[in-house]
Amino acid sequence: MPRSRRCAVRESFAVRTLCSFPACVAVTSFAALLAGCGAKEEPPAPVESGSAVGAATGRPVRIAAAGDAVKLRASGLRRSETDGNAGRGTVDGVEEEAPTLIDRLPGTYTRESYGLRTLTVHADGTATMTVDVDPFYQFLAGAKRITVQIDWTLTGDRNAEKPGVHFESVSGTPKEAFESMSKLFGSERDWVVQSADEALVLYNPKDDETEIWTRTGGGSNGAADSGGAG
Repeated sequence: MPRSRRCAVRESFAVRTLCSFPACVAVTSFAALLAGCGAKEEPPAPVESGSAVGAATGRPVRIAAAGDAVKLRASGLRRSETDGNAGRGTVDGVEEEAPTLIDRLPGTYTRESYGLRTLTVHADGTATMTVDVDPFYQFLAGAKRITVQIDWTLTGDRNAEKPGVHFESVSGTPKEAFESMSKLFGSERDWVVQSADEALVLYNPKDDETEIWTRTGGGSNGAADSGGAG
């Protein structure tokens, strides 16, 4: 091949090499970079995927974009912000289980019925009730104030939405007044706990009777005073 033709072939090969794929990519990328200077970047849209974690929890898993924190829900665990009302928080980013209605039951409550009644429920299955007897009924009760010791037990599932409890008055002072009161009102009662937050709402399905006690101590998280009602 003549020298002039060989030179022409080499020059043609050099041009094709310059416009080859890697070189074109570099040129295109550089041009795109210049075109994007000063432009507002739009963050990539989050992608939801039905991965194994999402399938296990029944909830979608968010695949984080660059710079985002990864938020994955593990099976059986939950994440949330602190709940100030219930006194709950998070431990290592995992929410503690909400207290049940029975967990919130302990506390101090008052109610007007034949006088002012103060009921203090303890988490150990005991309770104390004092009755400042209305003057109109003091002759019948035989005392101005009666103190009653009560045992309470669950009658169903602790985690039920509306659990059942059994209350039994086991002793009281003055003794004669306690016995008279027990004969008049009975010493045992089964209740269904409807609420135990701002008020303790008890329902007796047998007699279709509802009692509403106003919470005065212990807080809605179920932390009761250690002593009895006074």
